[in-house]
Amino acid sequence: MPAADPTLPEAALAAVATQAKATAKAMTGLAKSATAAKTGAIGDLRALQKALNAAKDAAGAIGTATAELQPQVAQQLAELERLQRFEFAKTLQDALATQGAVAKRISDTPLEYRAGKLTLVVDFKADAVRFRYAQCDLPNATATTQAASLAATYRRASTELDKAATKLEDFGVALERAYRGLLGKRKLGFGERVDLVELHREVALELRPKLATGDAKSAAPYTKAMFSHDVARLRATGKLLVGGYRMSLTTATGGTAFEADKVLVVEDDAGGQKYLSFQLVAPRSGESA
Repeated sequence: MPAADPTLPEAALAAVATQAKATAKAMTGLAKSATAAKTGAIGDLRALQKALNAAKDAAGAIGTATAELQPQVAQQLAELERLQRFEFAKTLQDALATQGAVAKRISDTPLEYRAGKLTLVVDFKADAVRFRYAQCDLPNATATTQAASLAATYRRASTELDKAATKLEDFGVALERAYRGLLGKRKLGFGERVDLVELHREVALELRPKLATGDAKSAAPYTKAMFSHDVARLRATGKLLVGGYRMSLTTATGGTAFEADKVLVVEDDAGGQKYLSFQLVAPRSGESA
């Protein structure tokens, strides 16, 4: 992609600069005349009228000059932003290639990429790239737009997410206990659906008992991203069995799908799917753990 021409027409820039100075001078004169006119003297009022006319003329002139320059600035800025995105895409691909990963752009506004199981959200103004999983920001996982930072942050975010994963056997036990406990609290029968976000809190208490005693400082948090990761790993086994039952998730639809605090995003190779509720049901015929 060819580099954008960083220059703008000198004549248009000069016209704006000249008119901006003239406008500033006229506004300074207007401010002085307005203050002096408080006396009500005829001479001061005449001076104010003259200053008002000068300010009006200056405002019209600067308006014309800026109107001519504005579209040229907008066009040049758009070209530079396209170039910035193009150069970043190459930098990102080169950086992730060192980690055995490939980035795919999934959104232009905001600019987002998918790399492995992570999502990268780019903010050029802040020179920041946030790494997310299941639409949750990961801790200590913000890079700059430089290659070395991108590679290191991707490696760290991926590694720490995997290290935080719960053993599937332990997770299955905690999931069933949390489900049964939530059914009891809601006075629901076994097999009925429960809210996934509520279930996350119950599973956290099963896996981190100290959270229930108020000793949260000595208990590592069990975040929503960790819960989503564990659910995704359990689903990926293809067995989907917990305590002899099959795990079933209900897809979030309609307006609820856009309420982040009510849904759980479960990642897979195709991307993320939003789910609203959970239930355990009897296994299908021939299905085994």
